[in-house]
Amino acid sequence: MSELLQMLDAAAQSIGADIVVGFIVIVSFAMALLGILFFLLAVRGIWRYLTRHTVNDVIVSSQRKALR
Repeated sequence: MSELLQMLDAAAQSIGADIVVGFIVIVSFAMALLGILFFLLAVRGIWRYLTRHTVNDVIVSSQRKALR
């Protein structure tokens, strides 16, 4: 009987370890996904800025700020 209890205890510990490792993997994937999304949002903002402003607009804007 004690051998059966030892096997059940080992199985429960194995399941607990699997749950902890699975949780760590899911959290790490979620953080990586959030990082990728933030990076893509930053690239989108830079792309929108570059497509809406020409080099001449940027130079004129910086000259106006310098003359203030």
